[in-house]
Amino acid sequence: MKKRFPIFIGLLALVCAAFIVTGVVRATLMMEISDAGHMLVSDTGDTSDFDSKLYEIAYSSPVAPEKIGLWLEAVLSKHFETFSANEKPLSPELAGKLRGWPIAKTAEIDLSNSSATDEWLAQLGKLNAADWVDLSGTGITEKGLLTLANNAPQLRKLQLNNTKISWNAELVEALLSIPSLKDVEIDENQIDVTTREKIKSVLEKR
Repeated sequence: MKKRFPIFIGLLALVCAAFIVTGVVRATLMMEISDAGHMLVSDTGDTSDFDSKLYEIAYSSPVAPEKIGLWLEAVLSKHFETFSANEKPLSPELAGKLRGWPIAKTAEIDLSNSSATDEWLAQLGKLNAADWVDLSGTGITEKGLLTLANNAPQLRKLQLNNTKISWNAELVEALLSIPSLKDVEIDENQIDVTTREKIKSVLEKR
């Protein structure tokens, strides 16, 4: 029994040491992040330019590639009301990092004129707080729009100008099944008059 006690103490000491070392390594990595990155971490209270901050990190970032995940974790641990990818390239890796919280708590999502695709949009998962989504000028098709209709139960405004969406009865019904939806912008040359009027009529009664 006496021999087991020192062994137990030794194992406990090793576990504690492992936790301490992990914490130190993590803190060291965060300290090693560039001055630009450090400034962004401390400035997350202002979400108005979150999009530019995110892309500074993920694309033209001075942060070493192996540390981007850790850095994004720090930045995205805050609550952001808006996310904009306007005219930006969107990698599958970025979609993976945004998936779930906090993108699920983001109210405004601007993907206009970006490289967003049906697959990229699907990777974001549930957008439970999305109030306004702009897909204008993207390669999104009816498949992506159906995904959005299923994943954004609070959607109020949707912009779909200059997309590759082919309208059909199933798509219209899916869109109108979102009870909160009140405004949809679609180019006249992208949708027939009958379908446009049906959508407009239903939304005006809400």
